[in-house]
Amino acid sequence: MVASCWLSAVVAQVAVIEPAAEPLIERLDPPRRAVVVMALMAIMLTGLLLVACVMIGARWVRRMARGEHNRTTQASRASNRRLRDSLRPILPAVNTNDTIAARTPTDDTVTD
Repeated sequence: MVASCWLSAVVAQVAVIEPAAEPLIERLDPPRRAVVVMALMAIMLTGLLLVACVMIGARWVRRMARGEHNRTTQASRASNRRLRDSLRPILPAVNTNDTIAARTPTDDTVTD
């Protein structure tokens, strides 16, 4: 009871000492007020963009963890096989494990 009386006395003294001040944003001139409001909106939109990026990244990571990132079907595998078979005469015969396939010798190259 004594604490609440003491607290109410302090609040009453502070209220009497300081009159209600006008908010800072309203004390600024209109061009500066517009700049401050736009800066606050930019900070808010940047935060929303960061949250959206985190949510999209989390969804991507969850899909990778579940193994859903490779959605090939049997039909697409067959079409890939047909494409590789049709390109076999055109493409050079190289080992896909080679680091550089450009330096493989061809039949036109004469080596001593």
